[in-house]
Amino acid sequence: MVEEEVRKVVTTGRSSVAITIPKRWLTALGIGPGSHVLLRFMGNYIALAPHGWRREGLGW
Repeated sequence: MVEEEVRKVVTTGRSSVAITIPKRWLTALGIGPGSHVLLRFMGNYIALAPHGWRREGLGW
């Protein structure tokens, strides 16, 4: 299943920005407040996964 949402980027400091992510998406991934996540810059998009998650064949 693929879902999409448009979100606004907001400034949080001098060198950081933030976006909000739908809670249902995070819940589905087992991510909650205080969780660590892996962010991967993929050239033309950014991927997010729970820390420690690996997917063979996708270069993670």
